[in-house]
Amino acid sequence: MSYSSNRRADRLDRPALPSCVILAAWLMCGVRLAPAQNRAAADSDLDRTIGRWVARGVSFQSAGEPHPFTIEVKRVGDQLHVAVPAELKLAGGRAYLLTRAGVGMFRHVDHAGRVVELSLTGPDRASLLVTGAGGDGRVTWQLTR
Repeated sequence: MSYSSNRRADRLDRPALPSCVILAAWLMCGVRLAPAQNRAAADSDLDRTIGRWVARGVSFQSAGEPHPFTIEVKRVGDQLHVAVPAELKLAGGRAYLLTRAGVGMFRHVDHAGRVVELSLTGPDRASLLVTGAGGDGRVTWQLTR
């Protein structure tokens, strides 16, 4: 048997190395890209939520002047810092740090079970949910930019 026929026989007995390498590389790439894509989607939710949101038609009277119901939302790492109007006089205060509860949904629950939740409902729409202790007394405001 000649040298070239031995090489050909050896290649037929071995698994196709190039296709294994390609498959492994493809799988590793997919594993690396999936968390990056999820992180990008999460960052998109966070970025779309930051800013000033207003509940149209809702206002507070202070010193004879109407003040619109406005919340300010800032990003703090992977969380949202939400400042609600002082006029709400919520037991938990004015500022809340909300964590991701789902796609486009951020929530804070305190030790008494009071909930503050901000959810994206559209491109420039959101809702703010506030409950009393134990989740009682739910109030929801529809917000726009």
